[in-house]
Amino acid sequence: DAAVVAATLAEAVSAKKTRREGVELGLRVLYEVYARERRGAGPETYDAAFLALLGALRDGLDASERALFAETALFAPRVPDAAVVFLGSLCESTTPQHVTLGLGALRDLAMKRPAARDACLSALLALTRRPDVAADVREKAVRLASNQLWARPALQEAVVAFANAS
Repeated sequence: DAAVVAATLAEAVSAKKTRREGVELGLRVLYEVYARERRGAGPETYDAAFLALLGALRDGLDASERALFAETALFAPRVPDAAVVFLGSLCESTTPQHVTLGLGALRDLAMKRPAARDACLSALLALTRRPDVAADVREKAVRLASNQLWARPALQEAVVAFANAS
């Protein structure tokens, strides 16, 4: 059952001595659930487990451990659409640490995971114009798009197309 796997994963990750151990355990579980999905199981269990892992990490990371959040997304076997939505919702948070985690993970996925690139890039670029997000989040998204995303040849065309569509 998806809920049982997700709850067990979240508990196991938070119970580990170090976050790195928790992430390694979480990724091992994700790969096992993904293997089951590839053998015919539906994607629900994997999606729920991945979201539970991200959720457990979101609230438990120190500033020095933030890179683990993006690494988890980068090294997961598959990035479901629900995870991109989750990362985008972090950028709408009033908690600055959540915004940083969301922007960083979306950026890293857009730059390094071609299969998730379009969805993550779209979510990031949308933040540059959304009036319902805080002004400082829009400013961070604009700086990220102009300083980091646009500088990448693989992303440049999409960034320019988005800018010209205004």
